[in-house]
Amino acid sequence: MNCYDCHPQATPAVATCVACGKAVCMDHCVRHEREVVERVATGMADQERRTGRKVPRMLCGECAGGMQGSVCPPRRG
Repeated sequence: MNCYDCHPQATPAVATCVACGKAVCMDHCVRHEREVVERVATGMADQERRTGRKVPRMLCGECAGGMQGSVCPPRRG
């Protein structure tokens, strides 16, 4: 699979954007870390508890730019 943003040059992709599904190379891949939150049942309503762990998410430059200031980028498609 080749990088979508490098077309027509055939550059091998190293990741897929979790938001839009576009294949990206090392030059166009943006690593974003998201904090892991777990839901805890506490009677009438669930609460969220931060675990302190983070998981990596790979994004394309376009989705990473649209993600600034938000928790999760909008899904496309």
